[in-house]
Amino acid sequence: MMRLTWIVLAVGCSGKADDSGAGSGLGSFSDPDGDVAAVSGTAFGFNSGSNSKLALFWAGSGTATCDDVSRALSGDKDLDPTALTPSGTCSAFFYADYTAPDEASWSAAPASFVLNCAFGDGAWEETDACDSGYCYTGGHFWTGAPSAFSVTASGGDEADYAWDIDLDGGAGQYPYESLDGITLTGSAAGSGAATWCPDIGQSVYF
Repeated sequence: MMRLTWIVLAVGCSGKADDSGAGSGLGSFSDPDGDVAAVSGTAFGFNSGSNSKLALFWAGSGTATCDDVSRALSGDKDLDPTALTPSGTCSAFFYADYTAPDEASWSAAPASFVLNCAFGDGAWEETDACDSGYCYTGGHFWTGAPSAFSVTASGGDEADYAWDIDLDGGAGQYPYESLDGITLTGSAAGSGAATWCPDIGQSVYF
């Protein structure tokens, strides 16, 4: 089975970006079955001056922590994906060239934007059946990219980021089921702040 990984988001931070359990809503996407997954504004970020790269991560859970994000991007098999992408939500990862703290905008390659959505009334289940250590059962887990995206960001270098995103549609797959193409409808847009999350700098992206 396919391993759950992020292709594309903390001083030893383990604090929560939002204790409410849900970040501010930005929109939602629907799969072919009509199930809906929401995108929230609970965000984390890191940039490195040594390679001029920026990573931003939007978690589906408002209780996600910097530690959860850095563990996910490092491929930690012991991390329950519910921490970042619980049922009925999407999480997202953006990665691009960036020189902090100046404002920059992206809408195409080489910048990359990955979207993961957990549709239906499913749940993450710890099992050896999936290489990641967890499978999403009772629903569809989708991974892919927005059909179109626009991202603007500024800040960083040990300070929080200001961001604005606009996402439309999605093209991807249900990786635990098949490699057939699955298209999403819907959109997400809004602005907010991303918590500085330097442990991301230990991932393969930096």
